Amino acid sequence: MQIKGNIWVDGFNSFGVWFNEVFRPQHPQLFPSKIDTDNYEYVFDNLRELTGKDSINLNEFVGLFCSFYQETGGSFDVCQVEIGDRAYIEGTAGGTKLAYAWKERGRGLTGMTWANNFNIFFEYFTGKKGVFDALSEEQVDAFFSKKENCIKTVQAWINDPRLGATAYAKMRDEGAFWQYGKKVNGADAYASTFDLRCKTLLRALQNAKLRNSSVLWLKKYVPYMVAATALGVGGYLVWQNYKE
Repeated sequence: MQIKGNIWVDGFNSFGVWFNEVFRPQHPQLFPSKIDTDNYEYVFDNLRELTGKDSINLNEFVGLFCSFYQETGGSFDVCQVEIGDRAYIEGTAGGTKLAYAWKERGRGLTGMTWANNFNIFFEYFTGKKGVFDALSEEQVDAFFSKKENCIKTVQAWINDPRLGATAYAKMRDEGAFWQYGKKVNGADAYASTFDLRCKTLLRALQNAKLRNSSVLWLKKYVPYMVAATALGVGGYLVWQNYKE
């Protein structure tokens, strides 16, 4: 099945409702948090901005969903920013030393971090090198305060071979979830949790009846529906005035 956005599971349950009310209660330790269904639907109903494609396969859907779940704790906040004060992030305080600049802190559904990765992100869309380096902290914050910009960090991550494209392709084609989780975070423990989550969710979806949300079929017709409604209202008002 090719997934084109939000899916419905076993009849008329939106995936978000199914996940929160049916699937998650069966796996409370593996998936301790409910998801924000509005944020989830925004992410997957904007699939082209998210992935650069109009459809994805089930491995991709599961892998993306679980990576976003793991990175955001279920909030699916596309503009999420890494938690931590400036001293901690820049490695000037005690404790774990992260030691990267404040404007390089993790952002978005992939937790994109480090100047090199952000430079690749901007180059992926603009074709220009060093764009991120030339931006001030304020400009970076302003850019990544907009959903339409934040969501595209995923597209660059999964399509650019300098980022996560190679691991993503193996996940897509072979179900190599552990390898993708390792690429996203770098830690074996993270990859193992991610792998188990993906395989558990994948099994459940393979045994369910899935279909793309019917809302998706209406999206391209919305402008015409709005225009038709406006014309109808306008015509009615003209007729009422004429009668008077």
